[in-house]
Amino acid sequence: MVIITLISWTRMEISWMPPQDTSDIIIYEVLLITGASTVTKQAGRSKRLTNLAIPEGDTEILVCAVYQGNFKICNTPGPILFIYDNLRPPAPTDVQATEVASNMIEVTWKASSVVGEANYFIYIRSSQSFTNVSVGNSSSFIVSL
Repeated sequence: MVIITLISWTRMEISWMPPQDTSDIIIYEVLLITGASTVTKQAGRSKRLTNLAIPEGDTEILVCAVYQGNFKICNTPGPILFIYDNLRPPAPTDVQATEVASNMIEVTWKASSVVGEANYFIYIRSSQSFTNVSVGNSSSFIVSL
């Protein structure tokens, strides 16, 4: 199993379960295959690579054990576990509400530095409940009162 942990919006860590017998393994290699391009990263005898750039586009990830005589055994594309819950975009700043009409306000804010990645929600409290409205990665929204 390959485990990919996103450590930032642009960086990741790849770790894996080694085979039962690791005595003949010289090093591990990770192959990042995007279209016709293959990037090879060597991990030595470690079972993880950290601080890798997240590749652009659909990428196949193979972990290879390199044995004596440069013989390689690579995992087949199998279960990959993505861990990304630790990523939270920075909060927006400079939030302001401006009256547009007697029954409307415009809420504006400066989006986080993570362009296109953050999705915002506005929570509107009425007399008895809360309503949330997804505004995507916009930086303004008009609320009808």
